[in-house]
Amino acid sequence: MNAYRYAGLVIGIVLGSGAALGDDMHITKDAYGEVRQVSVRSGDLDLTRAEGVQALLQRLKFAAVRACDANAPDRDLRMFAFRRACVADTMDRTVASVSAPLVKHLYADSRNR
Repeated sequence: MNAYRYAGLVIGIVLGSGAALGDDMHITKDAYGEVRQVSVRSGDLDLTRAEGVQALLQRLKFAAVRACDANAPDRDLRMFAFRRACVADTMDRTVASVSAPLVKHLYADSRNR
């Protein structure tokens, strides 16, 4: 994906309990085959317990990496930095939208390490 198309990419992670790819997520692509939205299953997790929150944060991180194409091999350092920033921004926005205080707390702790 070139930088110009990447700059206009809208990435979203939606939490839900619906159908999932690999039991944890469902990916929606646009007409160009680019990832636009990743739905992450969370209904099976107890978000009042640290174990459930850690599992959710792992799923979210995997989804953000997938949505931002952060595992793509690239020698262009600008694209590498862009993809890393995309993952961080996507995680920040997604966690901010979750209405479970422990998710926000443990995510903030992981960012400060």
